[in-house]
Amino acid sequence: MRGKTMVFVFLALVGFEWGLASVVLAPTGARGATPPRRQRTVGDLQEQLEVGLRPRHPDDFAFLKRVVDAVKNDQLPLQTVQVTFNWARRRRPYPFPYFQRAVKLQAAKRGVTLR
Repeated sequence: MRGKTMVFVFLALVGFEWGLASVVLAPTGARGATPPRRQRTVGDLQEQLEVGLRPRHPDDFAFLKRVVDAVKNDQLPLQTVQVTFNWARRRRPYPFPYFQRAVKLQAAKRGVTLR
């Protein structure tokens, strides 16, 4: 029993030292650095909405274009569209109708009409 315990303690110490060495020996710029968040552009938003929401009809694509235009014209906050997109994505099999209804409600709260 004592032999198994000693092996476990030895492996724990080696693992701790190995982890400590990797932190100490890491290049200065890499330690604790996180990659900068990429700013999403309106073009990226259009692509994200079309791929993620799976619109099927030309009217659906036109609605998404109007949403992107509203974001571009600062009528609708990008974060509101992103949150609504993430919520609608969980609705299966076609998330677009859920997104359309929810974003219309969010836009109406801000006095923006999306047809």
